[in-house]
Amino acid sequence: MVNAGYLAGFVDGEGTLTIAKRRRHSGRSIEYSVRVSISNTNKEILETIQDVWGGTLATQFPDDPSWKPSHDLIWTNAAAVAVLTQIAPHLGIKSSHAVALLGFQVHIRRCGRTRDAKGRLRPLSESPLEIREIFYRRLKRLNARGAKPPSSRPEAGSDMRAENSVETSRDYLAGFIDAEGCLAIAKVRDRSTNRPRYSGRISVSNTDRSVLDGIREVYGGIFVNRPPPRASWKHLYQVVWTGGMVGELLSKVGPYLRIKQPQVVVMTDLLLHMMNTKRRDNRTGYPRLSDRVLEFREGLYARMKELNAKGTFPPPTRPIRPTEKPDSHNPKNPEPL
Repeated sequence: MVNAGYLAGFVDGEGTLTIAKRRRHSGRSIEYSVRVSISNTNKEILETIQDVWGGTLATQFPDDPSWKPSHDLIWTNAAAVAVLTQIAPHLGIKSSHAVALLGFQVHIRRCGRTRDAKGRLRPLSESPLEIREIFYRRLKRLNARGAKPPSSRPEAGSDMRAENSVETSRDYLAGFIDAEGCLAIAKVRDRSTNRPRYSGRISVSNTDRSVLDGIREVYGGIFVNRPPPRASWKHLYQVVWTGGMVGELLSKVGPYLRIKQPQVVVMTDLLLHMMNTKRRDNRTGYPRLSDRVLEFREGLYARMKELNAKGTFPPPTRPIRPTEKPDSHNPKNPEPL
């Protein structure tokens, strides 16, 4: 079951909280409505969320048939407010968005609307329209991409995120990783042996540093600050787990991941293979491994690369099977990760 913590993490990573603005076909008035949406190329996860949280599922097919279609799960007006009310205490990056939208809904309820003899809503007067336009522009600034938003004081009550339990925090991080994280296998060539080395790597990225600081405080990781190409652009921040940190993070969050569960399986295979492969030369930090061991790890590397392919459909592959058992089972002296 998709709970509020997981959905909040997914919304923080791949969601949009905004106010839609449109003019009625009759030209009678401008209307504003609350809109919450999440996007992903994995339709199955959106259908799973829809089964619990409702919403309308829409699909956009690209012109190039080799590219994956994009799917959107959308909530509007009352349905959007119902979802926001439950996930707002868990939101981090988009907590200010939630505050603005829920405040907008309070304003809507206070403004009574009347209808004409045909049941159509009468146009709004100038004052309510001005207030709704203020909310609309506020959300537009919060959703601005690339450029830094104008500085302003923190909005009252903007920190709506509750002190979650460990279980809820894992749900949130799982949703965030599924939406905006990456599980990968790094491949580098050892200069001394001229042979490849493989290692696990997990990362999450965002332009909101505070949320990543919160994740790192609980789950560790290495903080990376990537300066923007232009001074007016937002910084991109990243938390990265490598080496022994990968296995520790997977033990806590891996079971809660949904979209990236196939990547978890491949990563776990790599970590177990590395743990059970005996060192051949204890004098060096990275021993010379057999060709069969490297062949197996190269298969895991290729499979992970296919799973992480963006845009286009990855080619199907047969399940990976080791061509030989590790040289010996030696958990007391495992290969360094």
